[in-house]
Amino acid sequence: MRRRKISDEDSDIEDLMEDVGLTPKVLASLKAHPEATKIVAEIVNRLGIKDSALKRARLELPSYLNITWSQVARHFALSHKFTWLDFDPIPGVTLCYLPPSFHRELYMRSWSAMNVYAEPAERMLEAPRYLVPLFALFAGRIEDFPEHAMPETELSSGGSVEHKIFIVGNIIFLVIELKAYFDNMERNIAHLFTELYSASKMNGDEGFESLTVYGLLTDLGTFHFYSFNPISNTFYRDHKMTVPRDREDFLYGMMAVVDQIFSLVLQGYVDTLKATCTKSEEPSSGSPTTKGRLSLEAWRKAHQHALAAQKQFSGNLTALEESAAEGLEFLEKSVACVRRITYNSSDHDIPSKADLETIAQKAVEKWHVDLCERQARHAVTQSSSNA
Repeated sequence: MRRRKISDEDSDIEDLMEDVGLTPKVLASLKAHPEATKIVAEIVNRLGIKDSALKRARLELPSYLNITWSQVARHFALSHKFTWLDFDPIPGVTLCYLPPSFHRELYMRSWSAMNVYAEPAERMLEAPRYLVPLFALFAGRIEDFPEHAMPETELSSGGSVEHKIFIVGNIIFLVIELKAYFDNMERNIAHLFTELYSASKMNGDEGFESLTVYGLLTDLGTFHFYSFNPISNTFYRDHKMTVPRDREDFLYGMMAVVDQIFSLVLQGYVDTLKATCTKSEEPSSGSPTTKGRLSLEAWRKAHQHALAAQKQFSGNLTALEESAAEGLEFLEKSVACVRRITYNSSDHDIPSKADLETIAQKAVEKWHVDLCERQARHAVTQSSSNA
């Protein structure tokens, strides 16, 4: 394995570790121990180190992100000054708009959720509040892996990202926190670019080397959207979106942000289905993959319905509720063509709203009956004990 060059910052950390007796020999022994994670966790507990402090310290270590903008620029033949770059806008994405009713419901839920966090500084904790309803529209065909490690590449030692979004097995969208304590914006961008590159390498390993990967760098106040095309080895950037900090203006501004995220994720879904169709048409070179076990016709139907959904979401804005509602119906038909097998699968894979209400009502009624029966049994037992 290629040995990483030790910087002055790395050297300082090495000196600190040796000061407390953590020599390379001790670290090697710890690394080889099967219970190394538990040992480190116990050390953290005994020292009283908070999870938030530990996470921040990890992110600030040079071993977490041993990459500089100059290295990224050199690898991709970009300017050594990030501020000098003039990126082209992200190509090939159809801008979509969700129904006003969707935004209204999300607005009301988010209003209440904002009461949980006292200060805007904690707002990144609210990110899942917006991501979950969006990804839920894909009925489990999109999976979010939060705080997930990325594989090592020639550019990165393999850090983690806040949200890694898979669509039928391929990475198409990354969400990375904009870290204010990084010394400059270039370091944030270097982090994002290396992880987009890493994601494209993962897709390539699965035979989907042409898929564009999209990325969002945000602190939930500013939103920087980028994409990486692995075929042309090119990064693209859309305009930065900014939302105010006060509640009502923040919730209003998030509507446009949500539509932008949805547009990119839906485009990634459409492109993945198209690439899967193309791959399924190729002569088999061995054992079929999980994707290949579905018939080509199923993938084609999923792709056709997804395109129809995309068209409806970008259609008549004056009748957006009706047009986008049809888009949701086409999207539901699309995802129904794609098999989903997970530990939390159900016989009711994609229930209608009415069916889900019936399922929920039956579950609540059963819970209430069980609760009353337990209370009655407890009363009988208590009475017998007092007799």
